[in-house]
Amino acid sequence: MVLYIVENRLKPQLLALLFLAAYSAQLHATNSKVVVESVVSQKHKEQLHFFGVVKSKGIYDIVAPSSGIVSGLSSNISEVKSDRPIMRISPIDPSYIEVNIFTRLEKASLYRKFVENGSFVKAQQVLMQVTVQPYFVVAFSVPPYELKYIKEGRLRGYLFPGTDEEKEVSLSLVYSEAPAANSTFHHFEVRIDCSADLGCPGDDLSGSFAKIVVPKHIEKRITTRDKLTNLN
Repeated sequence: MVLYIVENRLKPQLLALLFLAAYSAQLHATNSKVVVESVVSQKHKEQLHFFGVVKSKGIYDIVAPSSGIVSGLSSNISEVKSDRPIMRISPIDPSYIEVNIFTRLEKASLYRKFVENGSFVKAQQVLMQVTVQPYFVVAFSVPPYELKYIKEGRLRGYLFPGTDEEKEVSLSLVYSEAPAANSTFHHFEVRIDCSADLGCPGDDLSGSFAKIVVPKHIEKRITTRDKLTNLN
């Protein structure tokens, strides 16, 4: 069984706005700025150029791309110019800021971006996962022999709202990409729709996590330990 788990410890205000998914992201660090050059998917690569994260006195501004539409964000956000921050966040521990990040293929891992003297001192090719209101989007990859389960729609999702009780949620496939030349894994993005029972981003879901279940294979888990606060 392929079990993909995302633990979510972000403040609800942040959950309402941040954005999921880069297949390939290269972080370039300077003394005051990090530019994330990324491709959301082959489908959207012409539309997304970069996100900038600018550090100033412990505050990080998440900046919109210079042009194009960011998949998953509402139109009023996608039209924001590059010199205008989408939102402002500040880590509780100013020594580092941590975001849900995982590698593209089967070895999912948490990658921390440590900050020293205003610089992000570590940078690797990564996938990014954040959430957008009013639903969660989870990206994962499966080997070819499991594609039949996806095609048959045999996906289940559960949310654990800070308790041991699991509640089933509605899932829908939002994007699918065939394996790259150097990979046999097929990439998917699945949407977990909100419901009255589960609540939505904007409600207090701190400490909750969602899991996607695909029949057979490996359990994967990533966590975000820092709680980020919306300063707007």
